[in-house]
Amino acid sequence: MQQPPYQPPSKQQPPFAPPPPPEQQPPAAYPSYYQPYPGQAGYPPAYGGYQPPQSVTKTSGKIALKYGLIFGAVLAAVALLQFGSSRLLNPSILEMARRYYLSASQLSFFFQLIAVFFTLIYWSIYFLAGFFSARRAGEMKAASTACLWAALCYFVIDCLLLVLNVILTMSVFRGRLPGSYLGVLAQGVMLNLILNIALGIGVGALGGLLGKNLANKQGAPRPPTYSSPA
Repeated sequence: MQQPPYQPPSKQQPPFAPPPPPEQQPPAAYPSYYQPYPGQAGYPPAYGGYQPPQSVTKTSGKIALKYGLIFGAVLAAVALLQFGSSRLLNPSILEMARRYYLSASQLSFFFQLIAVFFTLIYWSIYFLAGFFSARRAGEMKAASTACLWAALCYFVIDCLLLVLNVILTMSVFRGRLPGSYLGVLAQGVMLNLILNIALGIGVGALGGLLGKNLANKQGAPRPPTYSSPA
């Protein structure tokens, strides 16, 4: 019987060879219902802490548009009220001035008091627009944008009322305008732009600052947390 060829000890197979090490599998991706938390592998790097997604900016813009249109409608309603009250009360005021012999300066002072009253109402509306939008969004940009939308709504209504006032004045003077009417009208328009729009937006920014500080005291929004399934 033929014997197998002799193999040196270094070439002989061990009677029990250890199994090969298992291949390392790449880490599985996170399930769709699980998001990594900050500091965990797979979380995008952020500088300066948690950075909100881009949807937060879109939400801030929607908040500013919402409150801007709401308070812009309130400004338009107050402007209509001011226009209607002036058309109704001006004849009575002039009659009272004629009856009690009021001077032109006294009559002008009375009309200025009415203008100051409505200006304070406009500023209060701008302040509330900036306050609520900044408190809801947590940033000053939303307050400024909301006040700009509100001012745009007021500007459109104010222009329409200005045209209506010119038409009514021309109907009284048989299609003509008094010589001093255009000068007084230009002064009123410039004063309206400064007080009820420019300074109103500034007052709205102050309201936005207060709303932002209040939102920060109540706690800034934190990123959502998820728990892994059992």
